[in-house]
Amino acid sequence: MAGAVLALAFLACRPASPGAPVDAGVPSAARPASPAPIPLSLPPGWVVSTGADGVLRASSPRGQPVLRADVQRGVGLPTPATLRTGFLGGLQHLRERSDSVTETARFIAMRFVLGEPDGGGPDTEALLCATALGEDTLLCASLRGATHEELDVVQAACQDAATAPGRP
Repeated sequence: MAGAVLALAFLACRPASPGAPVDAGVPSAARPASPAPIPLSLPPGWVVSTGADGVLRASSPRGQPVLRADVQRGVGLPTPATLRTGFLGGLQHLRERSDSVTETARFIAMRFVLGEPDGGGPDTEALLCATALGEDTLLCASLRGATHEELDVVQAACQDAATAPGRP
C-alpha cells in the first residue's frame, strides 16, 4: 500500500506535461490483465479515459489533466498518517505549507498546499484520496495544475465511489 501511495504522490506533484500525464512508472505487466472499471462519476464536460492498465485519468472542462485514479486490489483503507507519510516522503523538493484531512468510515481525503523551499514560485494545492470499495481501495491523486474548484469535484467523485451502485 505504501508503494502505491508513494507512486501516486510522485505523480500528483510532478509538473504538468503538454501531453497526457505519464503513468506512475508501475510496469503494466504488474497490473491485472482486465481490471474492473473504476466507479467515478464526474460532471458533464470532463474527459475521462481508462488505460489498458486500469488507470483512470480525467481532464477538466478547461482541458487540464487533473486526476489519476486506480484500484488497489485486496488492500484496506490506509490511515491518514500512512497517506501523509507516503505522500510527503516523495516530495522532499517541496515544502508543505498546510494540510487538511477529511475522514469517514470508508473515505479519507488529504489536501496539501505545497511550495518551493525558497518561497519561489506559486504554491500549489494537491489532493490524495482513498475510498474503500469492499476489500479493494480506490486511490485518487490530483495532478499539478488543478484548481481548488477542480479538486472539490475530484474529491466528491472519489468519495461518492464508495456508494456507487453495486458496491458493497
